[in-house]
Amino acid sequence: MNTENTVKQQITEVFMIRPATFFPNPETLSDNSFQFHKKSKVNKAVLTKKAQLEFDNFVKLLRQSGITVHVHKDPNKPPLPDSIFPNNWFSTHQGGVVIIYPMKSPLRRKEKHPTLVTLIKEKYPLIYDWSDWEIRNQFLEGTGSLVLDRANKVVYSSVSTRTSEFLLEKWIKEFGYRSVLFKSVDKKGKPVFHTNIVLSVGTKFTIVCMSAIPEKKHRKELSEMFKSTNKEIIEISKDQMYAFCGNILELTNQAGEQLIIMSTHAWESFTKEQQDKLQTFGKILHSPLDTIETYGGGGARCMIAELV
Repeated sequence: MNTENTVKQQITEVFMIRPATFFPNPETLSDNSFQFHKKSKVNKAVLTKKAQLEFDNFVKLLRQSGITVHVHKDPNKPPLPDSIFPNNWFSTHQGGVVIIYPMKSPLRRKEKHPTLVTLIKEKYPLIYDWSDWEIRNQFLEGTGSLVLDRANKVVYSSVSTRTSEFLLEKWIKEFGYRSVLFKSVDKKGKPVFHTNIVLSVGTKFTIVCMSAIPEKKHRKELSEMFKSTNKEIIEISKDQMYAFCGNILELTNQAGEQLIIMSTHAWESFTKEQQDKLQTFGKILHSPLDTIETYGGGGARCMIAELV
């Protein structure tokens, strides 16, 4: 099904979950090298307060900048550690379409709470629920696995334990996208857990860590697609990737101004030349997310689920 015939890359409205608790999810530690791995105990209450403050300040910045932010609470009892990252379990598309995704972590599957699904269904009644693939150990974790160039109907995807090549093929056939499939590795040579850590795509630019993509043919395929869709490439290093420089998102405010969203850590990790280049594509919005990035292993982009 072709859900997006004419759609702009920019989106003005987003969905976010305020964390009721926050700590490293033990189920995701094995394949997320960006997450806190020290064996020392963490104080969940302290982490939660810090994460909530970072979240609230981030939401305030987005709203002050003209983005419509729908903030919801985690309805689960007890609350879940990764609920702050809703972009992994659903995505919305034109025509009232919502896709609900199969998640690898059993704990994260609970994030798809009926209360939240019912809420989303009010605006997006056409539901594609792929959760049953979890039984077959086939996973595709939303816009973590799928970096979407909605305007050109291209999806970029890096294969990992959370991103099934089989389900990607099914997805592109169902929703009428072209795909660029590649492999990326972290500093230990293991697959990067989510595509949106390695690259992001804006209307006129892309940020990509080519040094994390070992196969020459994959780098070539990416470069060719970026060129054919008129993207200016900003290459980042692996160190910058670990600073979440690839985990950014372009949105559009109510005045039609393009905004480029990221954490303060990410912004400060770009070179001056890269910062200058990014500012030609939109207004930079950055907010401190150190606790969320360090202990959750996800950045600004991971916290935002776009509402088309």
